[in-house]
Amino acid sequence: MPRATVLMTVYNAAPYLQECINSVLTQDFNDFDFWIINDGSTDETNSIISSQTDSRIKRFVNEKNLGIAPSLNLYLGLITSEYIIRMDADDICLPHRFEKQISFMDSNPNIGMSGGALQYFGKKNNIWHPATTHPNIAARLLFNCAIPNPTLIIRTQSLKKHHLTYSTAFPAPPMEDYALLIDSLNLFELGNLTEVLVKHREHEQNQSNQYLNQKQKAMIAIYKRLFKHLNINTSDEQLLLHFRLTYNFPDFKNHSISNFLDWSDFLRQNIGDTNELKKVLKHYLIKLLKHLKFKPISALKLVVYLFRMGLFISSRSFLGKLLTTKS
Repeated sequence: MPRATVLMTVYNAAPYLQECINSVLTQDFNDFDFWIINDGSTDETNSIISSQTDSRIKRFVNEKNLGIAPSLNLYLGLITSEYIIRMDADDICLPHRFEKQISFMDSNPNIGMSGGALQYFGKKNNIWHPATTHPNIAARLLFNCAIPNPTLIIRTQSLKKHHLTYSTAFPAPPMEDYALLIDSLNLFELGNLTEVLVKHREHEQNQSNQYLNQKQKAMIAIYKRLFKHLNINTSDEQLLLHFRLTYNFPDFKNHSISNFLDWSDFLRQNIGDTNELKKVLKHYLIKLLKHLKFKPISALKLVVYLFRMGLFISSRSFLGKLLTTKS
C-alpha cells in the first residue's frame, strides 16, 4: 500500500492538465497513487487522462458533472493510504512538495491537516504566506480559508475518525475546502509549512453583480457555520458586517465606522484578544481607510481605535490609504 493518495477531480481542464500531471509524477517523493477523477468533462480531458502510462495513476469517470465536493466525497471513503494529498487540475506542484509535507506530518502526529505557502501566477503574481500554528490559523480562519486548498494534505485516520466529508452546501462559488477546515477546527490541530509548495494558476474572475451576490451569500453562510462551531451567536446583520470588513466592501450608507469597530470589539471579546486576532483585524480595518477619504471624522475615529488597541500604524500607511482613490 502506498503511503499517500493524491486526489484530484477534473472538469474541462484540458489546456493545463498535462503540466499538472507531470508536476505530480516527477515529485522527489514517489510512494503514492494518483487518483484522477474525470468529473463529466466535455473537452479533451478524457483523452489526456487515458494517454497516461504511469502505473501510479488510477482513473475514475463520473458519467455526468457532479461538482467538486460530491465528486471528492464519492472516493474519499475508498482511500486506505496514510495520507490524502489534494491537487487541482490547473495547479503545479513544486518537486519537493510531497516529501516536505509527509515529513512534516510524520513529525507532528497531533496535526490532522496542513498546507503551506502558495505562489500565484497568471492573473496575479504574489505569494500567500499562511499562518503556521494552530492558534494563529484559527484566528485567520475567522476571515478566510487559512490553509491554501491547493497545498492541503490530510491524515486519513483523522478524516475517518470524525466522519468528515466535503460539504456540498457551497457549490457556487465552491467553498468546500473552507467548510472542511471549519468542521475540523475543534477536532484536531491544523498547521502550515512556510515553504512554497504549489504554483496556483489565477484565472480571470467573473466580477458581475450575479457573481458578487453569490459570493456574499456563500461567505455569509460559511461565517454562520464557523460561529456556530465556536458556539457564538451572531445576527445576520453582524455576518454581513463581517463579510464587508473581510472583502473591503463597506456600505457606509447603511453602516457607520462605529458599526465595524463594535464588530471588532465583539470578536475580541468572544474569540479572545490574542495578538494574532488583533494583527488580522488591523489588516482589515486599515483597508477601510481608503473609503474614508471624504469622511475625516470617521477616519480619525478608526485611527484612534487602532491606537487604543495597541495597533499602531505608520504615518505613511495612514496617508497612503487615506489618499488612495476609492475603488
